[in-house]
Amino acid sequence: NVLAVSVARAHVAIGPLMDALRETGRRPADVVLELNPPFSSVRWGAFRQGVTMLRDAGFRLAVDEIGDGDAPVTLLGWPEIGLVKLDRSLAAGAPHEPRLQATIESMVLLCERSDIQLVAEGVTTPEELELLHSLGVRLAQGDGLWPAQSRPATHVTIAPMTGNPL
Repeated sequence: NVLAVSVARAHVAIGPLMDALRETGRRPADVVLELNPPFSSVRWGAFRQGVTMLRDAGFRLAVDEIGDGDAPVTLLGWPEIGLVKLDRSLAAGAPHEPRLQATIESMVLLCERSDIQLVAEGVTTPEELELLHSLGVRLAQGDGLWPAQSRPATHVTIAPMTGNPL
């Protein structure tokens, strides 16, 4: 997760980020950066330059919280964006609100035509998951898929990769 204001300063942050990736043997293409609000307080020109810089460096970019925040829909027209995450309020309200269902369907169509992956966040019930699937959403996340309390406790350390993929 990267705040929009940080993206607007990508020229400052990209060096340390690339260093950290080198140290772990990871490549920018291994990372999806989720661009997060607030977008309304960011200098739009600097943000646009940051998005381009991050994508040119090889990162995959997602827009988070589309649907109940200040993320502008115009971001979905930018070729650098490859993934969109629908805000959890859409999944929660959709089973009982035909207008939210229509909104989700329109997002599915927009993303399909734009070659963008669409993910529904915060899915908590089988009813929500079934409805989202019927509307064309193919990727979802949330406690309704596997509640946190039922997941086994894990302690994982990701070892650096061998060689230098950068």
